[in-house]
Amino acid sequence: MAFVFCVGTMLLVYAISRSGGYVPVETLLLAGIAVGAFFSALVSFMQFLAGDKLEGLVFWLMGGLGKADWDQLWIALPLVAIGSFAIWYYSRELNALTIGEDHATSLGVDTQRVMLIMIVITSIVVAAAVSFSGVIGFVGLVVPHIIRILVGPDHRILVPASVLAGGCLLVITDALARTLMAPTEIPVGIITAMIGAPFFVYLLRRRKHMMGW
Repeated sequence: MAFVFCVGTMLLVYAISRSGGYVPVETLLLAGIAVGAFFSALVSFMQFLAGDKLEGLVFWLMGGLGKADWDQLWIALPLVAIGSFAIWYYSRELNALTIGEDHATSLGVDTQRVMLIMIVITSIVVAAAVSFSGVIGFVGLVVPHIIRILVGPDHRILVPASVLAGGCLLVITDALARTLMAPTEIPVGIITAMIGAPFFVYLLRRRKHMMGW
């Protein structure tokens, strides 16, 4: 069910933001915010109906590794590993897409097919992780941008480096979550949001300066 709703949400955002054969980044972000607000309302309604299960639901929404176990790891690991390898396998196509859909098409890339495959694969990876750990935000948004600055835009290097750096960041933030207010464990999602939100604002300001908005 995590995969079904994840891929459904991504396809919905993609369909809303697509205009004239293109998917402008700004429109994609706005569509994501709008769809996210709608599903946030549904989650709030679930919290209203949760009753005795409200505490577990709230902790899952905050994100954390405190309730994860090895059985869950063995379920999620194959999906995440295979999905990550599949994304890396399409590094050439992703490199072409970074210069625009028209240029990628001229290089022989079937952009619509590649983007659909990426949506499905990404949904599998995200669903496998989030279904057990909860919503740990900003890791997938902040880490690739930092790694791109360090190693460049080549996805053959960027994808595995982002996987490794994302795991390292999660380990560090989990350690902070367990020690800052010990013996009380802070949900990891709170720590990553406090780190990621300012960096996201920095990225927006940087893009604003580059694009002359």
